[in-house]
Amino acid sequence: MNDILFTIAGYVVFTVYTVGIMAFGMLVEKKTALDSTMVRKFTHIIASLTWIICYFFFGCSIHWVILNGVGAVVIAITTFGGMMKSYYKDGPGLGIFYFGLSTFIVAIVCYLIGEEVYLYTGIAYYCLSLGDGFAPVVAKLLKKFNPQIMPGKSLFGSLTVFAVSFLSVLTFSLVFDMGLGVLFMFSVAALTCAVEFYGLRGIDNILIEFSVFGYLLLYHFGYVGLTFEIVVTVSPFLAMLAIASKSLTVSGGVCALFLFYVIGFFGNGYVPVLFLASMFAAASAVSAVTHRVYSRREGVVAMKFTRTGKQVVGVGAISALCLVIYYFTDIEYFYAMFFLGIAEQFADSMASDIGRLGKGKNVDIIRLKQVEKGISGGVSFLGTSCALAASFLLLLFPLVFRILNWQYYLVLSAVAFLGTLIDSAFGSLFQALYYCPACGEKTEDSSHCDGKPKLVKGFPLIGNVSVNVLSGFATCACGCFILLL
Repeated sequence: MNDILFTIAGYVVFTVYTVGIMAFGMLVEKKTALDSTMVRKFTHIIASLTWIICYFFFGCSIHWVILNGVGAVVIAITTFGGMMKSYYKDGPGLGIFYFGLSTFIVAIVCYLIGEEVYLYTGIAYYCLSLGDGFAPVVAKLLKKFNPQIMPGKSLFGSLTVFAVSFLSVLTFSLVFDMGLGVLFMFSVAALTCAVEFYGLRGIDNILIEFSVFGYLLLYHFGYVGLTFEIVVTVSPFLAMLAIASKSLTVSGGVCALFLFYVIGFFGNGYVPVLFLASMFAAASAVSAVTHRVYSRREGVVAMKFTRTGKQVVGVGAISALCLVIYYFTDIEYFYAMFFLGIAEQFADSMASDIGRLGKGKNVDIIRLKQVEKGISGGVSFLGTSCALAASFLLLLFPLVFRILNWQYYLVLSAVAFLGTLIDSAFGSLFQALYYCPACGEKTEDSSHCDGKPKLVKGFPLIGNVSVNVLSGFATCACGCFILLL
């Protein structure tokens, strides 16, 4: 068979198979009792053969790109034409369309880069089609023995994504002699698991393929080091554990995961990652203990302290930005500012959590008037002492690893403590404080007692997270200025 006939045969096989997948899905929908989720995921799984068809007939060619475009169009017509009505019973029904669209876009990017990254498209494709495809099937089969991590996400469903994705990467590495390391293969599987776990319904059909393919490209061009591989492998499961234990909300887990990805990629080795992990672990432990002690002492129900996504961003945004700037400029001061910013946030957290256990008065740092405990801008002797100790304690970490010398350690520890005072000052001057007429309490929440309390000071748009970001910026700016002197 000559090349032209072989190419025509490839077009025919691909088109017939793509249309056949959708027709078979409609037949399964009509003739069986499978629910819409099973129909969708079954389509995911059997669609995986299309990559093999393209590999056999076309390889990395313009025909491969065109046929993926044809597949995306066929899926779009089928989806938006309502030919598979089960896709509309429990959601918007766009998941399979996103599946075809993401595969088409990845094919375009690969064609533009070149054949050297062609096999990576297959890995990304199978992580999506098989990993995301088998997860709900296994979760449904093990429903009675399957702990829920959060609504819609189960333990065995997530483990299935991880296991199937790992097997997909391993198969490609062995069959095509790609020589991928075991840790790297685990990291690809963990990334797939993380995106499927946190991805919005349907949108994960785009995010999985894009994320995995992007990660593989970073690896191919030499941007994935050992530290980043470890972070990508471990952090998704730690975030899931934090969500399951209610240490983090779902948004908190997403933001923490992204923060660790940024630190792992842009950090100069493993020290920044360990530093950030140590800070989060220590802060979470202290918060949990002090909250329980405070609740028991005050005679209220001890509720689990759960950090939100906004709080995680408030803690790490400025420090992460400093690390990114250091990565592109190689200016050592910005590397030091990463540690300073995290230390200041840790010290401020210790001042708030431990300080409220003290029996002394809280005084507004600007107005010098007594305020209720827990109101931003208030400082106490115990809280201030804890902030001072925490500032010097946490920065021992980069000192031990010789990131900082003694002079820098002493200066930055003092500036971190100064940053907690700046935080209190910003809280007093700018953070919104409300008075609730219904109960007579002052609160930092814009809604209270099912009503809208009256603003008594500060600005409505500035809350605790905004103050944390502003104080983090001010602290790092002060640190840079002093070091430059």
